[in-house]
Amino acid sequence: MDINYYLHREQVERMRADLAGSDEARAVHREMADLYRARVTAYRLGGKMPPEVTLIAVPHA
Repeated sequence: MDINYYLHREQVERMRADLAGSDEARAVHREMADLYRARVTAYRLGGKMPPEVTLIAVPHA
Protein backbone atom coordinates (compact mmCIF):
# COMPACT_ATOMS: atom_id res chain seq x y z
CA MET A 1 0.00 0.00 0.00
CA ASP A 2 0.93 3.59 -0.48
CA ILE A 3 2.20 5.37 2.65
CA ASN A 4 -0.42 8.06 2.16
CA TYR A 5 -3.14 5.43 2.49
CA TYR A 6 -1.86 4.42 5.93
CA LEU A 7 -1.53 8.05 7.03
CA HIS A 8 -5.09 8.73 5.91
CA ARG A 9 -6.48 5.61 7.59
CA GLU A 10 -4.72 6.49 10.84
CA GLN A 11 -6.27 9.95 10.79
CA VAL A 12 -9.74 8.57 10.01
CA GLU A 13 -9.51 6.06 12.87
CA ARG A 14 -8.44 8.79 15.31
CA MET A 15 -11.43 10.92 14.24
CA ARG A 16 -13.74 7.93 14.64
CA ALA A 17 -12.34 7.34 18.11
CA ASP A 18 -13.12 10.95 19.02
CA LEU A 19 -16.71 10.52 17.82
CA ALA A 20 -17.29 7.02 19.19
CA GLY A 21 -20.36 6.53 21.34
CA SER A 22 -18.83 4.05 23.76
CA ASP A 23 -15.55 3.34 25.49
CA GLU A 24 -15.30 0.00 23.68
CA ALA A 25 -15.71 1.58 20.22
CA ARG A 26 -13.27 4.33 21.14
CA ALA A 27 -10.68 1.74 22.21
CA VAL A 28 -11.05 -0.27 18.99
CA HIS A 29 -10.66 2.82 16.80
CA ARG A 30 -7.60 3.92 18.75
CA GLU A 31 -6.10 0.47 18.42
CA MET A 32 -6.70 0.52 14.67
CA ALA A 33 -5.05 3.95 14.47
CA ASP A 34 -2.08 2.60 16.40
CA LEU A 35 -1.78 -0.33 13.99
CA TYR A 36 -1.77 2.03 11.01
CA ARG A 37 0.84 4.17 12.79
CA ALA A 38 2.98 1.03 13.25
CA ARG A 39 2.84 0.48 9.48
CA VAL A 40 3.89 4.09 8.85
CA THR A 41 6.74 3.78 11.34
CA ALA A 42 7.94 0.50 9.82
CA TYR A 43 7.89 2.09 6.37
CA ARG A 44 9.84 5.12 7.54
CA LEU A 45 12.43 2.91 9.23
CA GLY A 46 12.90 0.98 6.02
CA GLY A 47 11.10 -2.13 7.20
CA LYS A 48 8.85 -4.04 4.92
CA MET A 49 5.61 -5.56 6.10
CA PRO A 50 4.46 -8.55 4.07
CA PRO A 51 1.22 -7.88 2.15
CA GLU A 52 -0.46 -10.88 3.80
CA VAL A 53 -0.21 -9.20 7.21
CA THR A 54 -3.60 -7.78 8.06
CA LEU A 55 -4.56 -5.20 10.61
CA ILE A 56 -6.74 -6.74 13.29
CA ALA A 57 -8.06 -4.90 16.29
CA VAL A 58 -9.07 -7.12 19.16
CA PRO A 59 -11.56 -5.67 21.66
CA HIS A 60 -10.20 -5.51 25.18
CA ALA A 61 -12.09 -7.49 27.79
